[in-house]
Parts: sequence; C-alpha cells; structure tokens
Amino acid sequence: MPWVTIVLPAMFLLLAIGGALYFRPPETQAEKPRIVPDDTRPITEEKYVTIDKADEDDKVYFIMTTDTADTSVPSRTNGDLYTSAFPVSPGTIVKAVAYPQRGMKSEVAVAHYRAPQPTEPVLNPTPSLQNPITAATDVTIVPGKETDKVYYTINGGDPTESDREYTAPISIMPKDVLRVRAFARNAEPSEVVTAT
Repeated sequence: MPWVTIVLPAMFLLLAIGGALYFRPPETQAEKPRIVPDDTRPITEEKYVTIDKADEDDKVYFIMTTDTADTSVPSRTNGDLYTSAFPVSPGTIVKAVAYPQRGMKSEVAVAHYRAPQPTEPVLNPTPSLQNPITAATDVTIVPGKETDKVYYTINGGDPTESDREYTAPISIMPKDVLRVRAFARNAEPSEVVTAT
C-alpha cells in the first residue's frame, strides 16, 4: 500500500507535466514594427518619427545612428524603449525590434532618412553631334548647389567619391567620354551626366 501512495502521485505529476509541455501553444515571433513615416521620400528638415507595433503588449526597442557601416541591432540591452515620437534629421538611420510578452522577438525594422538627391551638374560647353569638339577644350561643371561635390571620370566609368573631384575646368580631348555626378551630404548621388 505505501508504494501505491508514492507511485500514483508521481505518475500523476509526470503526466501533468508532460501534458502541459505537449499541449503548450508554440512560441510565435512578434510582428516587425512599422516606422512612420517610411523612408521612401527624402526629408529636408527635422521630422518626428513614431513606431507602430502589431500587438499593444509588445515592447519596442530602437537605436539611431548616422553611420551607414554600423551593423548593430537593437535589443533590450542595446537600445531605448520606445514610448513616444522622437525627432530625426537627414542622414539618420532608425532600427527597431519588437519583443512580445511570450515568444520570439521580431525581425529588425530599418528606416534610413536621406536628404533629397542633388540635381544633375551642367557641363559648359556640352558637346553634341551638331557641336563637336575638334581640339582640347576646357569644360566647366556647374553643380546644382554650391554645397554639392562633383566627381568625374574620363574613362567611361560611373563616378564615385573616390574618383577625381571637380575643382577647376577640365581639359577634354576629342573622343574622351566625360561622366559627371554630384554628391550631397546624407543623400543618394545625382544621376550621371555623360558627354562624349
């Protein structure tokens, strides 16, 4: 009789624990938070950003950076708990993650707020079929804004910020392919202007 009083409660406990584990609902992943406004449109001045979460019980943590090479992600230990709207300026990158009360954290939401793309630089003179150059010619480049930096190539490649920066008129020879692009702080570069 004593072994029955020991074995039966032990079996009951094992069955209760096993049943609780077996019938426990699976852990779900929190839905990715939504950063508003989104980053599809460039911004020219400071804007206030809100972070929407799918479930009111989720807690959202976020970080802000201006370093495009920064690979850090927000977490409970690396970030601020979102409570209300906050300001961002052009060049700011916002990353946010949601933690549910029970389950796995969401994927990281990212918004990169860029400044407007600079306008294409203007070449003077602009060679054409009707107005070809036949000898070495000095070409001036006028950026859309004085603060824009202009880079160029004469080998046919798309200009980057590691190419030659325009500071004075360029001597161009017939058949050279001049490609020019403007760069502005915290913005995508302009479209490429090409002249042959």
